[in-house]
Amino acid sequence: MNSMIKFLIIFLLALFVGGCEMGTLFQDTNTPTVTNDSNNDTDHNTNTNNNADNTNTNTDNTINNDKDNTNNTDNTNNDNTPDTTNDYSYIPKGSDLTYAKAYKFLNMATFGATPELVKELQQKGVVSWLDEQLSMKYDDKDESILRKVIKNMITYWPEDYGKVYNHRTDITLEEYLADNDVNFNQGWGKKQSELAYHSSAIFQGALDDKAQVRQRVAYALSQIIIASESNDQFFVYKGEALSFYYDVLLKYAFDSYSTLLYKVSLTPAMSTYLTYNGNEKKHIDTKTGATVFPDENYGREIMQLFSIGLYELNIDGTEQRGPDGKRVPTYVQEDVNNISRVFTGFDYPHSEFGRYFQLGDATHELVCYEQYHDTGAKKFLDETIPANKSCLDDMKATIDILIQNKNTAPHISKKLIQRFTNSTPNSDYIKRVATVFRDTNGDLKAVIKAVLLDKSVWDNIDKDKAAKIKEPFIVLTNVLRALHVQPYGYMLRGIRLDKTTSVQRRLEGPVYFIKNKYPIFGQWPTFSPTVFNFYGDDFVPDDEEFKIRGFFSPEAEILTTKFITGTTNYYRQILRRQDKDTTLYQYGITTMDEYYGLKHNESDYYIISYDELYPIFEKLIGDKDYSKFQQNSKAQKAKIIKDAVPLVVDKLSIMLLGKTLDEKFRSKLIEHYQYARFRNHSNTHKAIKADMVTYIFSRMAGDIILSDYFMVN
Repeated sequence: MNSMIKFLIIFLLALFVGGCEMGTLFQDTNTPTVTNDSNNDTDHNTNTNNNADNTNTNTDNTINNDKDNTNNTDNTNNDNTPDTTNDYSYIPKGSDLTYAKAYKFLNMATFGATPELVKELQQKGVVSWLDEQLSMKYDDKDESILRKVIKNMITYWPEDYGKVYNHRTDITLEEYLADNDVNFNQGWGKKQSELAYHSSAIFQGALDDKAQVRQRVAYALSQIIIASESNDQFFVYKGEALSFYYDVLLKYAFDSYSTLLYKVSLTPAMSTYLTYNGNEKKHIDTKTGATVFPDENYGREIMQLFSIGLYELNIDGTEQRGPDGKRVPTYVQEDVNNISRVFTGFDYPHSEFGRYFQLGDATHELVCYEQYHDTGAKKFLDETIPANKSCLDDMKATIDILIQNKNTAPHISKKLIQRFTNSTPNSDYIKRVATVFRDTNGDLKAVIKAVLLDKSVWDNIDKDKAAKIKEPFIVLTNVLRALHVQPYGYMLRGIRLDKTTSVQRRLEGPVYFIKNKYPIFGQWPTFSPTVFNFYGDDFVPDDEEFKIRGFFSPEAEILTTKFITGTTNYYRQILRRQDKDTTLYQYGITTMDEYYGLKHNESDYYIISYDELYPIFEKLIGDKDYSKFQQNSKAQKAKIIKDAVPLVVDKLSIMLLGKTLDEKFRSKLIEHYQYARFRNHSNTHKAIKADMVTYIFSRMAGDIILSDYFMVN
């Protein structure tokens, strides 16, 4: 085994059984429920396209530490009474809701705690704050990913996006967004920049949107109901399809799960990714004479991954077993055959059925071409949809059947828990959330509230126990929000119109620009390598102790040498390079507004700051003019740095962790940085500030961020 990976396995185990208290990392003493999810099993996956990957094995790696896992009967009805007595008395209020507790909760519920958000949570109280977040309406003009992408593209390249309309270059944003025959990016886009602006728009929402819980839920759902770029040429050229898909996740994040699944099923992105656009009912090919059957890809995955799962579950997520002791499949091939007939007759709007998908509109819902739809009766999962229904009616009826199936509540509830709060939720936690899902018919607002306000979550928060490793994208947003990330005020780009003519075009801010970081982190929104997500929900690191204890660590599956090295290098660079004061000094400018208009080689357009740390040095220097620092003797300067370092360590740990470090790690940082020396030969105020960032702030922040203290929650 690679030595670095082996080290990481030991490191993870230390987190799980010793990082907090020995054997108490996870929230309960109950044995966790263990189920092998779809990514480890292909019993029913014989006809999935290559987006769904074929790397799965047929082995049964189930860890049966819980006697309930071997039940032969469904115990779903043991307790059907919804909990109407929960007054959330276990959630701290007032002075009991400390900064550290508020910070830890916000890192679960949002893309990262900030001092302002902590203060707001403490003032309003956890339940009221969450209710307010869950009541926020989706704002299309501010939150739409698609709107931002089209705005950027037509600002920079109106010529290219107007050519197919008699060379009109004055098509407005609203014309493109309207459901009409003015299709954005009709044909193959020449610039292929849609995906880059798509990534940037998701990034902006995660960092800046006040509806943080909505953003966080949409991101979690993008790892459950998955459509992905995944090296598909369609998305390389028509990345706006993924923007429309992500807008659906945002818009319906607090709706019912059935409505969400219905709306996602109507997105061109999903129909392309799982290959049911242009899908015809059973027919004879006129050229070959062969019988052509409907594509089964989406019919299989909507059951296996997006709703009922592979195996029969109890309400608490434990697997049912047949008389032979084996797991009981939720569906058979005949179910796949029949449900696939539902997804026939759909194709892109403003197009020609089954032919010119590059000319179709990828930014509006699919339309139904009834002549290609199978209108016969369809029986699957012991339910029957009557004959002579339209495409849309068939789809609605199908999704209702799937959501009402008893398996969907525990299957989806466990996935949501794992994305937010706990990698190894026990059966009691799953049951409480799944019961809410079942009793509310999948009301996501109620389900998310149940996930985040569960007593087990708050037991962990009270005792400061970690229950999951942070995902790479969450780590990034946590870091940037903690370091007061800011967008560019505007962005200028030089655009070459032809061989001899260039122009400069200005995009008004706020502007974030950050390309897909999957090659660095092993994760990026809507860039999952397969339909099974970036990692398996039941991934267990290759360590006997993990297997014996039954601990899952999904995110650990992408902790490879490549991605760890990439992550480490990225943070070491951006913690200094993206700093506001370092940037001003390096470019010899006075204001950030000047910087926005410069030509940048960097791929990442955002700025961070360490403004909270400078007052520490100002007090010790005795002046806000840092050039005065150089007027001290060598010994005096060394003493200022030595006195400042413990204060910087404590302040940075509050900024990044919401709490002070334990004394052992704190002492090591102090010992290392108290002898730091500024090496800039300039005596100017800006030069000294840049040295503080280069030699202390950024490096110390990197040490904390890349430690186990920051990487878990």
